[in-house]
Amino acid sequence: MKVLIIPAWYSDTKDVASFIIDQTQVVIKKGVEVVVLIVVVKTKKQFITDFFKKPITIVIENNITYLQINYYSLFPFHFFKLFHLQSNRINVMVLKAIEKYEQEN
Repeated sequence: MKVLIIPAWYSDTKDVASFIIDQTQVVIKKGVEVVVLIVVVKTKKQFITDFFKKPITIVIENNITYLQINYYSLFPFHFFKLFHLQSNRINVMVLKAIEKYEQEN
């Protein structure tokens, strides 16, 4: 059996998301293949440094497979209309990442 976990929130620092990590490790110990989908919102500065990196990557840490979507916020989130545009773009990226992962696995 394969399980895709999509948490409502997740932080780059793994200490903050310890509940999600603990629950994932328990499910893995039961013999289930688990993938955690995380969206990492990055800044303009990180956009310049990560320019040639892929926006969707698979990262394996501590026996947990992460399907990581890197989203670069070029506009501040406090602009109401831009917030909706950015959240719609993130939703599209998540759906594409899920479809791509389903096709590959």
